[in-house]
Amino acid sequence: MGKNKTYLLQADFEGFFQATKDNAKRDSSSHSERSGSFHGDGEFAESFDNALALETKGYNAQAIAESFDDLSDAFNSEDTNIQMDYNGDIFDTASVIMGELKHWFNEVNEVRRPLVNLMIVPNGNCMVDAENWLHQGSAVAKVAEMIQDKCDVRITACWFNLASLEDGSNTIQMLTLKDYHEDLDFRRLGAVTHPSFFRRLVFGILENGKGDMGGKANRVSGGYGRSVESWDDLKISKDVFQKHTNCDEVVLMPNAEHFRNMGSAIEIIKNTLGKVEAFLGE
Repeated sequence: MGKNKTYLLQADFEGFFQATKDNAKRDSSSHSERSGSFHGDGEFAESFDNALALETKGYNAQAIAESFDDLSDAFNSEDTNIQMDYNGDIFDTASVIMGELKHWFNEVNEVRRPLVNLMIVPNGNCMVDAENWLHQGSAVAKVAEMIQDKCDVRITACWFNLASLEDGSNTIQMLTLKDYHEDLDFRRLGAVTHPSFFRRLVFGILENGKGDMGGKANRVSGGYGRSVESWDDLKISKDVFQKHTNCDEVVLMPNAEHFRNMGSAIEIIKNTLGKVEAFLGE
């Protein structure tokens, strides 16, 4: 992929966790002792094995649900020309508390509709506030809700890593949070926002123990490379991502650093909806 060598790992939610278990090395950063300033707080930060529980337990679903409600109220109060009706059930907070896996809208496919992949980048530096990730998760959920009557929607989390392997290669990890045929699960959105998701689970894949990226001899670079926020930073065309994600249009939303407050989240929603409308020719 691209001018410089880039390795891509693409997986559904279950497959991602299997990939990190296969590749993580116990003598490397994925299994390092917990550092509160690096791995985050709570049970998921304690160890690599604890972080694996993010697959089934998710994280912060209730907080994202509340942020979604607040964002919806704020967005609906804005004077905007965007008019996209939708079908289906509104998000049910009680279902989250009860632990139901499927608890948002159901998509009804009567005719073939455009396939749109909404891509989020959950990375951010140490100065990014936890609220940013809540705004990011609720914003992509809001966009999905508003376009789901016109498009079939996939939501993908993506990590772009520059020079993350010893030979200078770049790596990309792509995780499907919601596939076209699936309902949206806020626990999955929350899972990728926990610091240990990147600093244990993504790191585990970068450690390349199984040799998924150029063979076992292709080890992770010192410092695990640099996390960037776009395919442009890796000099890769958007077309590559449309091909690899089986979609008609891929829309990349900014990384978590840009979701500073409710106002910035609303502007990002409007910008994303504008991109979708331009693709649909509206």
